[in-house]
Amino acid sequence: ALSRMAMDEHKHIKIEPGDIVIISATPIPGNEDLVLRTINRLFKQGATVLYEPETPVHSSGHGNQEDIRMMLNLLRPKYMIPVHGEERHYHKFVELVTAQGYDPESVFYMSIGDVLEITSDFAELIERVTAGSVMVDGLGVGDVEDLVLRDRRHLARDGFIIAVIGIDSSSKQVVSGPDVFSRGFVEADRAEQILEGATFLIEGVLQQYIDDDALEDLDDLKAACRKVLAKYVYEHTHCRPMVVPIIMEV
Repeated sequence: ALSRMAMDEHKHIKIEPGDIVIISATPIPGNEDLVLRTINRLFKQGATVLYEPETPVHSSGHGNQEDIRMMLNLLRPKYMIPVHGEERHYHKFVELVTAQGYDPESVFYMSIGDVLEITSDFAELIERVTAGSVMVDGLGVGDVEDLVLRDRRHLARDGFIIAVIGIDSSSKQVVSGPDVFSRGFVEADRAEQILEGATFLIEGVLQQYIDDDALEDLDDLKAACRKVLAKYVYEHTHCRPMVVPIIMEV
């Protein structure tokens, strides 16, 4: 909500010059840049911002040892499951509850997917189930394969270049192309020159296969086109886009 207020996008709250905003929490590690951008936007709107370390206003949202002791005394739990912490916090928690007279075996440190069975007589970690992030892709839920994700990361990072060739299925003669186009790996003012060079190289590969009477081996032709294109593009751009030769039999 505060970030929306800082960008003047909140539906109900507007920052006015002279307003005082107190940020009592220290940034979560990794979020420092986002917090500083929010603070700068608040100042830009005329607010006075009090925040750590400029002003000692920090207040933790997590219980300290005295808070935990009080909860133990109030609830007298039979079993305890510390959450939202790291290994060091778990061990400190075990030390604290042991000092309060609890059996350390009554504390369960669980990871994602662990199954804890609790009855009136005992509690026990019994198994681990598959758990974690679930990828949603259109109508599919949780069925996105690693290979698909890898290809999408490749496309997002480096773009792609495609060479399309049409070959007569009967005569094995080239009837169209090669047509080469790309997306996402080179700026527009360089694209035309690079694609012209790529087209020239593919024409050379095709001519070699025609001379050798080898157009029947389409898989080998695809591999040769892919190799030539990848090498050419890297030499001229130092980029490694996904190279996709497409041969259509007509």
